[in-house]
Amino acid sequence: MSIHASLLGKRYMATMLHLVAILCAFYSLQNNVRAALPVNYKQSEYNKKMDEAMISWGLAMAFIAAELVLMIAGFSLFYALLAVFDIFVHVVGTITVVFFIANEWHVHTLWYIFILTVLIPLLAELAAVLSIVIFRRRPF
Repeated sequence: MSIHASLLGKRYMATMLHLVAILCAFYSLQNNVRAALPVNYKQSEYNKKMDEAMISWGLAMAFIAAELVLMIAGFSLFYALLAVFDIFVHVVGTITVVFFIANEWHVHTLWYIFILTVLIPLLAELAAVLSIVIFRRRPF
């Protein structure tokens, strides 16, 4: 089995686990929003924080889905370094989201998780796609 074949399955699994963890985070958003508010909060404050949480959750879902589509499209299948980077970042992202859910972290933490473990891998994936489509650079 080649290195690319073994990395492909691990990369897909790590990305899917991250997607499932973010799906599970949807059900704990209310608790995380309450953790971000003072004891005597107004409904308007709760609604504002909940809207912010839903935006970050929705962007995370959309960006991971976009990364999965680009990965399945096959543009970056043979970039071993990108595969290792994605595996590492998505595993760290999955663990971080699990802690976000279990420990009821502040809702702003979801933005940091989104930027570090969702946005950066998507940008790396887009860079790989652009290097193939525009610059005709093949990894093999």
